[in-house]
Amino acid sequence: MRTLLFSLLPLLFAQFAFAHARLKSDGNLPPRDNNPGLKTAPCGGVIATTDLSYFVRGSQITIQWEETIQHPGRYEFNISFDGEVTWQNLGTIVDTQDDPGTLPHQYEATFTLPDQTCTQCTIQMIQVMTEDPQNPRNYYSCADVSIVNSAADLPAPEPDPDPPVVNDPDDQGTQSLPSTCAVE
Repeated sequence: MRTLLFSLLPLLFAQFAFAHARLKSDGNLPPRDNNPGLKTAPCGGVIATTDLSYFVRGSQITIQWEETIQHPGRYEFNISFDGEVTWQNLGTIVDTQDDPGTLPHQYEATFTLPDQTCTQCTIQMIQVMTEDPQNPRNYYSCADVSIVNSAADLPAPEPDPDPPVVNDPDDQGTQSLPSTCAVE
C-alpha cells in the first residue's frame, strides 16, 4: 500500500505544478516568470526586471497567453505607469475555450496602449476564475515594458547571435557555379 501511495504522489502533485494561465514566453510580451500558478497580486510576487519589451504610445499590441488548466472565467489586462500602485484597464477577454482535452488553450488579443510614455511600466494579466462567484480566485502574470513617443525612439534590434552560414566557394567541401557561361 505504501508503495502505491508513493508512486501516485508525483501524479497528484503534477496538477499543482502545472497550473492555470500565463503570458507566453515566446510571444511579443515575455513574462517576468514562466510559472502559470502565481496567486499573489499584483504580479505573483515576482519583482520587476530590466528585460523590457518596447512599444510606441497609442499603438496596438497583440498579447498571447495560454491557459494550462481549464477554469471558467475571464482574463483582465491592465497597465501600471507608477510602479504597480495604480492600474488602468486595457481590456477583458471572456474564457471561451472549455474543452479540457485540448490543453493548453492558446489565446491572442489586441489592445490599444494608452497615449502615454514610460521608461519602465508593467502590463498585467489576471486570470479570474469564476467557479465560486462568492470567492473568485486569481492568477497573475506580468511583463515589463517601455513605451516610447515614436518608432524612431525604439531601440535598435540586437544582432543575431547565430548569423546564417554562407558557403565559401574556396572551401573544398562546396562547389560553385561559374558566373558566366559560354554558348557554343
